[in-house]
Amino acid sequence: MSKPSWQLDYDCWGCGACCKAISCPLLTEDNKCSIYETRPDFCRIGYSKPEEMSVDDYLAFTKKICLELEQTYSVVTLSKED
Repeated sequence: MSKPSWQLDYDCWGCGACCKAISCPLLTEDNKCSIYETRPDFCRIGYSKPEEMSVDDYLAFTKKICLELEQTYSVVTLSKED
């Protein structure tokens, strides 16, 4: 599977909330991925975007989910822009 060309435009906050949501055993105590550079496609933004959804809509949806997961798992990010 090739990487979507727009994927680099997504600004992940690195909070670890999505990893906590799936109880990833590779999440470190400081909410960082212990295999970030070699993580599977499942863990990368963009590989599961529905074809019928625009990139802008997908990124907005992803940001909404990220914010909800942050609240659910009480993680704190250092900086975010709306």
